[in-house]
Amino acid sequence: MAKVAKKKKKTDDDYLSELANDTGGQTLEEAGLVPYFIDSCNLAVNYLMSGKFFGGFPGGRIIESFGAEASGKSLLGYCFLGSVQKMGGIGVHLDCERASSADFAARCGHVDPKRLLTYYPVTLEQVEKKIVIVVKKIRERFSDRPIGIMWDSIGVCPCDRELVQFDLSENPTATQIKDAGGREKPGERAKAANKMLRSLNPFLNNNNATLYVVNQTRQKIGIMMGNPETTSGGGEALKFYASLRIRTGAPKEFVDKKTKMPLGVNMKVKNKKNRHFSPGILIENVPLFFSQGINPLGGLLQALLLAGRVEGGEGKGNYKVNEPWANGEKISFRSTLANPLDPEVLYRCPFLVDADNADQIKEYLSEWNEAIQVVDQAEEIDAGQDVSHLIGSDNA
Repeated sequence: MAKVAKKKKKTDDDYLSELANDTGGQTLEEAGLVPYFIDSCNLAVNYLMSGKFFGGFPGGRIIESFGAEASGKSLLGYCFLGSVQKMGGIGVHLDCERASSADFAARCGHVDPKRLLTYYPVTLEQVEKKIVIVVKKIRERFSDRPIGIMWDSIGVCPCDRELVQFDLSENPTATQIKDAGGREKPGERAKAANKMLRSLNPFLNNNNATLYVVNQTRQKIGIMMGNPETTSGGGEALKFYASLRIRTGAPKEFVDKKTKMPLGVNMKVKNKKNRHFSPGILIENVPLFFSQGINPLGGLLQALLLAGRVEGGEGKGNYKVNEPWANGEKISFRSTLANPLDPEVLYRCPFLVDADNADQIKEYLSEWNEAIQVVDQAEEIDAGQDVSHLIGSDNA
């Protein structure tokens, strides 16, 4: 007589999963998962943002990148767009600053300009409408391809009422002002930004779209104590709706050793807010070159030390790989925090950055060979940019 298989008893976890499905919900473990990460083209910055060396920007979320002028915000955005394209996704550029360059995007972010959708909205409300319309149109044709949107920048966008006032005469009457939306109201841009971000946050997540927002920093007036820095776009709303906020700074510049021609900047990056990994991590010495793009190895030694995968050995500049990443071998090397890590270290020990083998490392680095090699001809000089706020707490 055949044995009747016993019915497996359901656990509490099974019941809760069924309940979530039946009621149109998810468990927090499922809901908190990031569907994918978008490569920043630098292993250390990837780690800072996601805790994964082959991670990066969290997909389906709002990301804010803010900092002073020429600190690498837009260049990181081009890396974001280029990586979206490499994933088979569709890149969208909202160039509100009217400062885009196809050549710069191709050189520094390896973006394919022919495949990059570019728009020029003016106001906050126009940005929202453009995002919604474009994403819906893309989803009509492509149901599952990642969508990456770079908004450069929120700081230059007025609200609709401000734009309408440009059409008023030099000395408008009270009636004309009223018809144009009235006079300026306290906090109107902040309210407009809050309204749009409140709507966009679930919309982007539901449509597998990621929004990278470039923001600028300003100095508060009349601040005598503490940090006077604040962000310029849309009040406080973006702080709360962004799941990742990265602060960029460029205290050092690179010039050609012989000609003194400017070559790029040496970045500091700090994650001021991070819902996907530890916030407050600072990575320094990330070279960005205007003609060659980002050096993928900049800041990596610092990230490996923070991750506990490497520790300093005896003697200045001597380091060793910890277990289990050394895979039972004694692996040591010489390096400095100020310089990009020698790729030979990763070829010898690919497990350091969770790679399967040396070929995977070589393939990843091959696209940025020029950015790796140009370091030899670069000289570092002081850029005169105060980045002390990257280390301490700030208001931004």
